[in-house]
Amino acid sequence: MTDRVLVAVDGTEASTSALEIACALADNYEANLGLLCVVEPSQVSDKLIKGAMVEGILKRPNYNEWYQSSMYAQGGFAISEEAERGAYVSRLSHAIAENTVAKAEAYTKESAAKAIKTFIRSGNVADEILSVAKSERADFIVMGHDQRGRLESLIKGSVAEKVVRDAPCPCLVFCVPKKS
Repeated sequence: MTDRVLVAVDGTEASTSALEIACALADNYEANLGLLCVVEPSQVSDKLIKGAMVEGILKRPNYNEWYQSSMYAQGGFAISEEAERGAYVSRLSHAIAENTVAKAEAYTKESAAKAIKTFIRSGNVADEILSVAKSERADFIVMGHDQRGRLESLIKGSVAEKVVRDAPCPCLVFCVPKKS
């Protein structure tokens, strides 16, 4: 029986398709739907920061000015530039995840899922998906996968591969076809 469907969302084309599939499963089985967004602060790039500005998540146009002015000294102790950047990236990552989950939640309003629960986690994506799937006793995991080159997959590994290999339940992975 399928009572709980967990879908990983990150705003990509693959995760949007996975969300559509998860909603269809939740509708079909009248199941609860879990929306999970995992952020890896170490993966925040200039491209992601620019995207956050375009989306209106990040209001300040100058990243360096923002993080330096926002956290310079607390309690009389100067905070190092690296710590400031880390705190800023952490807050930015969380804001991006909240925005991603809010968009996914808005999409699910037409779903017949019994209940929709959201999760935002920080850390290794595969580990966090597996952790939430176990703690929430998911009956099904749905996730998207963008096809990368073999070398990149060898170096970085594949989130989908690790989740499928170690999942406590069946998984459905939607692969976006390679563009020619």
